[in-house]
Amino acid sequence: MNYIDNIRLDDCFTKDNDLALMNGVQALVRLLIEQAKLDKDNGLVTHGYVSGYPGSPLGTLDLELGRSKKHLEKHNIIFQPAVNEELAATAAWGTQMLGLYDRPQIDGVFSMWYGKGPGLDRSMDALRHANMGGVSMKGGMVLAVADDPIGKSSTIAYQSEQSLISAGIPVFYPANVDEVIPMGLQAFALSRHAGVCVALKITSDTADSNSVIDLGKLRPISSKLENPINVHVNRHDPALDREAALIKRRIPASKDFIKQNKINNVIFNPTKKTLGIISVGKATTETIDALDKIGIKDPERSGIGLFACKIPWPLIDQEIINFCKNFEEILVIEEKASIVEEQVAHILFNSKSRPRLSGKLDASSKEELVPKISELSSDIIADCLLKKAIHSSISIDIPKTKSEAIGGNLPPVVSRTPWYCAGCPHNSGTKTPDEEVVGIGIGCHSIGYFLHPEKLTNFSQMGGEGGHWIGRAPFSNHKHTFQNIGDGTYAHSGSLAIRAAVSANVNITFKILYNDAVAMTGGQKAIGGATPWAISKQLAAEGVKKIYVVSDEPEQFKETKLFADKVGIFHRDELINIQKEVREISGVTAIIYVQTCATELRRRRKRGYVQDRDIKMYINPDVCEGCGDCAEKSNCVAVKPFEHLEGIKRQIDQSVCNKDYSCKKGFCPSFIGVQAGSISIKEKKKFPDIPEIINDIKKT
Repeated sequence: MNYIDNIRLDDCFTKDNDLALMNGVQALVRLLIEQAKLDKDNGLVTHGYVSGYPGSPLGTLDLELGRSKKHLEKHNIIFQPAVNEELAATAAWGTQMLGLYDRPQIDGVFSMWYGKGPGLDRSMDALRHANMGGVSMKGGMVLAVADDPIGKSSTIAYQSEQSLISAGIPVFYPANVDEVIPMGLQAFALSRHAGVCVALKITSDTADSNSVIDLGKLRPISSKLENPINVHVNRHDPALDREAALIKRRIPASKDFIKQNKINNVIFNPTKKTLGIISVGKATTETIDALDKIGIKDPERSGIGLFACKIPWPLIDQEIINFCKNFEEILVIEEKASIVEEQVAHILFNSKSRPRLSGKLDASSKEELVPKISELSSDIIADCLLKKAIHSSISIDIPKTKSEAIGGNLPPVVSRTPWYCAGCPHNSGTKTPDEEVVGIGIGCHSIGYFLHPEKLTNFSQMGGEGGHWIGRAPFSNHKHTFQNIGDGTYAHSGSLAIRAAVSANVNITFKILYNDAVAMTGGQKAIGGATPWAISKQLAAEGVKKIYVVSDEPEQFKETKLFADKVGIFHRDELINIQKEVREISGVTAIIYVQTCATELRRRRKRGYVQDRDIKMYINPDVCEGCGDCAEKSNCVAVKPFEHLEGIKRQIDQSVCNKDYSCKKGFCPSFIGVQAGSISIKEKKKFPDIPEIINDIKKT
């Protein structure tokens, strides 16, 4: 019982020889702490540095780092959120130059960059320079790359290996939460040994999963290797010298490290070799599960071998040759592009007796086998294995196995169209005159694409908002366009797009949706963000012709002198009229729409940071005629259909209502505003005091 009472949520950061629950994001925080402890145990005086930009599946890493500040500071680890991913990568590489230009009192700084696929693409120039330039011998630079293989929270589905390989960056791919810290420590060790940046690929499943980790077994056994010559960061090496250092020294040193430390491993190695499976990253656990699903309880007895490829690039030639030897066929199981399969084919091409090679295509039937798109699951892999069993000597009862172990395909899951939160600023702020088609970008406002796609253009990358129009404008039949852009994107890189539009002298109005939060990734403050009045001055300085400020509470801006000259401040009810006016103005104009993110506002009210609104809105069903004008005017998900004996009417779902009050703009007398009172507390019954003397008997 005492043991249970001592369990704390931060045990994953504080304990050393115990069990602790953690998810994939927390494992990355513990990785930094563990690296600091490991250095201290090895007699090194190092500090840590971590920087990046929030994005799913690591959208909450910066929140976790912030909550763990006291644990990080205890181990001299600095968390520095960045304005964007590119600058975060540049800063992380800057830590590796400490010994070149300074006289530090420490041995080095180990640094971590984090970001998701789009952030990696944006940062590739900085990371390519870092990997060509090298890192410190007692520092190290690891990249926590979040991959979103199904595009769950990205504009496109991502696979990051191709970008990383193009820069010569080794890729580590943990299969689950348990492997994040051990492989992360190996990644730091490789970075120091070979002078390279090392990527740690984290998928949604790994980031979101929880696992109980044995904190006493985090550190992998490392082989002591001879230090390679001239692989670490130097001053001002010429371009060809940097290229030679990477290709001829760092990558060979990386391969030697991977080989000597046996990071990849053989799980099943049968005597009779029929089918050899090379599974990549998290596909390893899914493959083991798939074998069990199709009735293969003892893979080695069935002639099946399994090679767990934890480092998709670079592969070690001799490891692949040794594993594949004597197998009739090799099957490579990896999601999306054939990164490993193509390397295996290259390695085995000159072998005297090479097996058949299947992967994305079946070697026998030439039909598609392992899907090239989306992500893999154990069921998908089980289907692939069943197809292979038909063309091999592996004996399983396929019909029985298929019906009992996997079953028929499940019915499709009912999908729900994404929608803005109740009271979301974008319910009102994204409205435009009916005939307008508006530019879309990165942020919550992009949800509008699911609601009315005919009114929105195609996606752009983050910071590219408005760039499409620069190219379209000279050839379009339209004289003007509107472009949505969030305040987080504006701080990240969007201000450059506005500058580009001014430079191109196109007619465009940027609607800067200022909701005071990076709402899509956890409600963080926009790093480098500015106030509405500061943004107005920045826009004016860039050459924006006319600037409007629109808000649900314009009375909050009493000090109009804080804004740029001639800035008009209006209520959001005037937004449509303002847009009709502004589209007639030549050049670049801007509307700063100011309204706090509804979810963040709800949190702040609950925590007492912001005063709550007293009035709750209700709809009288006896008066409501079910016309739906309230829902149309407010675009609010809290206004829901209500089955009434007189037909479908409307009601307000109080469990999600954020008291935006835009629903009452509908032309309807059925709305009732009820002022909330304080909760009455039942008073205890009071009794009169007992007299001192009752019938000559004294009270004692």
